Order: sequence, then structure tokens, then C-alpha cells
Amino acid sequence: MSKKTGMEKISKRLGLAALKEGFKEVWRYGTGKVGIIMLIVLVSIAISAIIVLPPNFPALWNNLKAWQENPKLVPPAWIAYLGVPAVFQYEHTIPGSQYSVNMTITKYYTVPVLYYTTNYNLKSKVFPTGLLFEISKIKLLDRYKAYNINTGERYKAPTIIITVTRPDGIKMVLYNGAPSILFQQNISGAAYIYVTQPLYISPTNVLNADQVQEEFKKLYNVTVNLATGMGNVYKISNIVFGKPVSISGSASNVTFEPLEGSYTFSIYFVTLPSFPVQLAAPPVDSIKIVVKGSVYGLMGTDSNGRDLALGLYYGFPVALSIGLVVAFLDTLIGVIVGAISGYYGGLVDEFIQRTVDVMGNIPLLPILIIIGEIARQIYANNPVLVIWVILLTIVIFSWGGLTIVIRSMTLSIKGEQYVEAAKCLGASNKRIIFLHIIPQVIPYAVASMVFSVPAAILTVAGLAVLGIIQNFPSWGTILANARANAAITDWWWIIPPGLLIAITSLTFVLIGMALERIVEPRLRTR
Repeated sequence: MSKKTGMEKISKRLGLAALKEGFKEVWRYGTGKVGIIMLIVLVSIAISAIIVLPPNFPALWNNLKAWQENPKLVPPAWIAYLGVPAVFQYEHTIPGSQYSVNMTITKYYTVPVLYYTTNYNLKSKVFPTGLLFEISKIKLLDRYKAYNINTGERYKAPTIIITVTRPDGIKMVLYNGAPSILFQQNISGAAYIYVTQPLYISPTNVLNADQVQEEFKKLYNVTVNLATGMGNVYKISNIVFGKPVSISGSASNVTFEPLEGSYTFSIYFVTLPSFPVQLAAPPVDSIKIVVKGSVYGLMGTDSNGRDLALGLYYGFPVALSIGLVVAFLDTLIGVIVGAISGYYGGLVDEFIQRTVDVMGNIPLLPILIIIGEIARQIYANNPVLVIWVILLTIVIFSWGGLTIVIRSMTLSIKGEQYVEAAKCLGASNKRIIFLHIIPQVIPYAVASMVFSVPAAILTVAGLAVLGIIQNFPSWGTILANARANAAITDWWWIIPPGLLIAITSLTFVLIGMALERIVEPRLRTR
């Protein structure tokens, strides 16, 4: 036997030859061509998402601290290129070694004040949406020997002061505080103060509000009540990056307009005069300054600052996995059980058909909601298991329709002469079912499976919108979060996931339409 003949037999045994012929038949039709091209694109994106995104992405998606540098609820960055006014995200990292030192003279000591500065240039008619300062690992060394190093009573982390000097010369104090000491160690008679975790500072008000109000009055002849306005009427980003404009001449009717120009941010590390601290180079690992933009990324952000582009990207393998797994298991069970029912008949057939009748009359949606809610309570910390429970429930209640069709096809096939010949030659029932009957119904089963994929995707997405599936990055949960936050006008949060669900469903519908013409010759057009 030649090598080619052997490969042909193996290919035939595995059904690869039939698959190849089926692909050619689907490709003959316009709907088949479009569907196959769309499916290749979807699968390629899904595979790239699995490779590119980290395995723990679901946990990362729910870790809101990981997204705190992003602006909240802003549209995609590309709308700026359509003429929409916008300010882009600005991020700048200062290495820990790039510090300066001022010497502060007190009554008893000369205290070093370490500081970092950087400039930000605002060139937009739109306000940034926020500020964030990330200080990584503060490290300082006390000069004098400690007498109670174990309790830490003698030591305190340096006071951190953050200021911004605006283009109009007004200086605002945005932060004034000291972090907790997370680690200290006695090194050669001195205390090594070490704040191990990054310190995230997101200013919420202007601390020298009275002084700023006076300077606003002097420069712009506008009275602003910052004491009651910050966090209530005026956003901190508007106060920092804006100039006050009075509409009616009263303090209660003031708005802010963006003030373009150069802003200087300064971060000071001030030590206590009674416990002077000398630096241990570098005093920090780095300082990152983030001026949050009014637009972000390819798909914008949600109300928690999560990058929706990444959530939608991860949704590709999730949607395809859900659709294909449910459709495959549903079809596999339906074909096998239907073939057994039609071939054996009698009590076996009666039992299977009555089971199908009972399951077909049970309303699936309430069952899914109940089981999904129970699974969500049991596996509260594992949304993947919740999804698997829901998928298995869908499979259990969805194979009945295909079983009835396969049974009727089997009743016709088992009377064919080649089946009778196989029985005369002593072929077992198992061999007849799997080698002579099931291969004959495969074309119809494949067409049915393809049509089942979008149904499974839409079912799971609908459950997510209802709140049954939570804390898992998928198109359905993104829509559910938008619904929970009443984000009716935030189109970038609603339209993309809905559109992707529709496109994915359409892909399999187009392929199914081509397969339907192959299975049913009467649908073919000349």
C-alpha cells in the first residue's frame, strides 16, 4: 500500500475529506464566503487575545486599583481626530535620582527639604479630568541613633507636600500629609525608614483655598467660594486647570474655563525639625505624575476607569468559546441520543421521546436565572465556574429539538439496504450506529450546530445583562455594567459590545445559510 493511499484512508476515517469537500461547498455561496472570512477574523482576534492578555486578566479586570491611573467614563481618543475638542492623557515619570535639595534653617537644626519638579503644558479648550501622583517606595535615613527602634515612637515618615504653579502665577497646595511607616530597621546606629508600597495620591481639594480665592479675586475680579464649591460644584481638575468666569457677577454663579499654558508640579519631602532626616540615595524609586485626559484609548473607559478596549478584546475568546462549546455538546448529545432512539425503538425510543417532551416544555430562562443565582452565591469568588454551570445547564435543556429530527432521519436510514447488509454480516449495533447511521446525518447536524452558536452567545449575554453573570470581562457583562450605571448617553460603553455580539452571531448565521443550502438541495438556486 502506498503512502498516499494510507493517508487517504486515514483522512477518510477522520472525516477530513468530507470536511474539505464541505468547506468547498460552503465557499461556493456568497453568504458562505462572507461568513468564513468573518469567522477567520474572529478566531484570529480570539487567539491573539489569549496570547497577548495575561492569564489572570479576569482578576485584573476586577482589581479597580489597577485602573486608577485611567480617567473615568471618557470616550475613545480617536474622536479627537474627528474634530471633537479633547485633552489627551499625560503621564510622566521622574527617576528617584533627579531630586533637588533646599536647606531649611530652624531654631536648632538645618533640615534638608528634598523636592522634585516637572512641567505640564495644557494646550486644549477642554479640562483634564483628574490628577494622580504615584510615589514608589520612599526611603530615608534618620541621622541619630534611636533609643526605641522596636516601637517606632521616635520616627515618622517625611511630610509630603504637592503644589502646582499655574501659568497665571497662582500656587495651589494639593496635598500635605505623611504616609505610615511600613518598615524600619536599625542600620549602624541610625533608623532606616522605608515605605515599601507605592503611595497613590489623588488630590480632592485645594488646601490653601483662602489664598487662592484672594488671588482669583485680584487677577480675574471674580469671587469664588472654594470652601463649599470643591467636590460639590467645582471639580478639582477645573480649579487647578481653569480660570473663574462670573456669569452674573455673583459668587454662586461662577464657571471655569481652561487656562492654557505651562503648569509646574512640585513634590516636597519635608522632615521634622526635632528628628532631622538625611537622604538615602535615591530617596524614592520614582514619582509618576498622571494628568488624566478627557479621552482615552481605542474604546474609552467605564465608570471605574477600566479600559473597555481590553475588556472587548478579551470578550472575543469568551464569546467564541461559549458558543462553540455549547453548540458542540448540544449537537453531540442530540445526534447520539437521536440515533439511539430511532435505531432501537420500543421502550428505549419511548423513554427518550417522553424525556425530550418534558424538557422541551420546561421554561429555560427561569431555570437559568435560578441556577445561575445559586451558582453565583456558591462560587462568589470564581466567576468562571458560574459560567460553566450556566453553560452545562443550557446544554442539558437544549439537545431535545435536534434529537427529534435525528430520530426521524434514523428511522429512514436504518431501512436502507447497506444497513441490512451490515446486520447480515454480523456488525454490532454500536458499529452500525456510529459508522453507518451517524455519518449520514452529520451534514444536517453541522448546520444545526452552526445555528446554535449565536443562540448560546445571546443567551449568556442576556443573563449577564440581567446580572446573573458578574465580575467577568465579557461583552455581556460590559453591557450589564453600562445598564447598572444608567449609561444611556455613553455610547462607547453600549454600542461596541452590542455590535460585536451582533457581528459574531451574523457570522455563524451566514455560514449556516450556506450549509442549509447544501443539506437541503431544494433551497439551491440555479
